[in-house]
Amino acid sequence: PATASSHITWTDERLLVFADALRRDASDLSLFQWWVAAGPVVPDSGLVGTRKEAPVVGLEPLPDGTYLANGEPERPGTDPATESIHLDGDAYQYGFRAQVTETGTLSFRKPNTVVFTPVTGFCFNPEQGEGGAEPAAYSWTWTHGTLSWHFREGGRCAGPGVPSAGRRWVLAPPGLLVVESTNLIATLRPGGYDLNELVDTGTRPNITPDWSPDGERIVYAGAQDDLDLYVMDADGGGNHPLIAEPGDQWMPTWSVDDRIAYAFDDLGDPEWTSGIAVVNADGSGREVLFEVRNETVIAPYWSPDGSRLAFAVSHGTNAPSTPFGVYVMDADGSDLQEIFEGTGYGPAPAWTPDGRRLVIWADGDRGATLYSMRPDGSGVEPFLDRPPRYPTRAFDAPAKIPVTFLGIGWSPNGKWAVVSTPDGGGIWLLRGDGTGELYFVAWQTGVVWRPRPRAG
Repeated sequence: PATASSHITWTDERLLVFADALRRDASDLSLFQWWVAAGPVVPDSGLVGTRKEAPVVGLEPLPDGTYLANGEPERPGTDPATESIHLDGDAYQYGFRAQVTETGTLSFRKPNTVVFTPVTGFCFNPEQGEGGAEPAAYSWTWTHGTLSWHFREGGRCAGPGVPSAGRRWVLAPPGLLVVESTNLIATLRPGGYDLNELVDTGTRPNITPDWSPDGERIVYAGAQDDLDLYVMDADGGGNHPLIAEPGDQWMPTWSVDDRIAYAFDDLGDPEWTSGIAVVNADGSGREVLFEVRNETVIAPYWSPDGSRLAFAVSHGTNAPSTPFGVYVMDADGSDLQEIFEGTGYGPAPAWTPDGRRLVIWADGDRGATLYSMRPDGSGVEPFLDRPPRYPTRAFDAPAKIPVTFLGIGWSPNGKWAVVSTPDGGGIWLLRGDGTGELYFVAWQTGVVWRPRPRAG
């Protein structure tokens, strides 16, 4: 297994150099390439053997990150079960349906072989003591941006497992998501790992987070009695109230020019007022842009250039199959247009990264569907045929909680997207144009992708 640092030593005859316990980070890259191309073999480990491998020029270690693959659907009408392998230095985690089922250590053999040694999980039998970990060796190949594992020898369960080895694995993109996590706000990697629940201020639930345009702060709604708006640093520090008016303030969205729009509801009974207001990032300059009586306004969303806002108005109780309208207006509240009418639960209109289209949840022939349209309401077409779904929760997945902020968010380069599903059933990773496979990555909800931090 790998140790804390690389080690090079001469043999007694001073004719050969052995490089052992090579790390996989950038500091050892040149040494790794020398070892692959011309260096000696690693002493016999009981796996792979000591034979001299053919030189491979330009081979690099597998990069750290999360690799995702889909298996067979568990039953007709459901989506494939997503598997994951998360590599982090000399450690790995294997997951199934966003639940970690195995952890262990990694060691690398030339030219492109990895030995997975389980420490916990189904493949590890502690009663066997040392040697009961059933290590498994796999080689890998890259083809058109996807990874394939090939079983070499050892245990047939550890790591990707022989049944999954023939599948195409993709490397999840870099970045950081902010999510709702069982009434708390948390950050999460797009591949589903490194969940970090941020500081709990005593407000619950904490919902509907959004990033500042520089990716350094998070605005969200938190409740003590009613929902108010709070702002905190990306690591949970510096948490402070932003807006605390009578009634609920929630679903904040941060514009590129540093203004925050949000939905409000005065919670009057039996008559109430709901609408969209905007404030500066320090909470000053509150201005109401739109309001209605006895209907519920939800989910404002700034266009990428900050010139317009999209939002929805629920014409009844906020429940499945409720009639709603989707509206677009200028940033000052002028030029209001209704562009779509439908039924559904939390339509949450979202602008595509180029600002040319909007994507919303709405009921369709096959249930809730993500639709795409131009900002004037023309050109309506499915973005996804239906929401992705699993038949049951896996293992000890957190209980689903009702959510009302649903939709889609894109990576900074627009090549990837994340979807939070209408039934509160988790987060899915997909290509930014809605094509290709979908990968289930987390049981959390209310997801937003962090903007690319500003340089310097």
